Amino acid sequence: DTLVVAAPPFLLIADRLVAEFPDADFLLMVRNPYAAAEGIIRRGANAGPLAPGDTLAAAAARHLAAALEAQRANRAALGGRALFFTYEHMCRDPQGMAARIAAHVPAFADLALERARRVKGRYDEPLRDMNPGQIARLTPGQVAQLNAVFDAHPGLLDAFGYDRIAA
Repeated sequence: DTLVVAAPPFLLIADRLVAEFPDADFLLMVRNPYAAAEGIIRRGANAGPLAPGDTLAAAAARHLAAALEAQRANRAALGGRALFFTYEHMCRDPQGMAARIAAHVPAFADLALERARRVKGRYDEPLRDMNPGQIARLTPGQVAQLNAVFDAHPGLLDAFGYDRIAA
């Protein structure tokens, strides 16, 4: 049997999942945090109130830094039970990534990442790296706010191969 759970909160309880499912294998994926932050900022206009003096960009960066820290810990703790990859690598080489995933989790032998999929119920599109467009939408002020948070986590971006973006 194969259970696929893609809910972000599960990255915080990998140790409990291992204890409960001793034969489980894991797929750990991260995405460029600047691109991910842009999506949070764009969709977050109705996210609710922020603390006085806080910004949506800073809140998004704190969230993403915590998620990256959790994935870094998961990667170390899970070792060979986990296949780690980035969204960017998956977009650059969907067939190769599908083969790596299938080798790690044989139940995914028919995974076809290069095939067009329905997007938001409106159109079909193959997998493509949306990072450049999303990063380009960030304002210099938003980048500065993101950097202020990311800079408080030395080595975090580097741990996943991401570069700091200049504001």
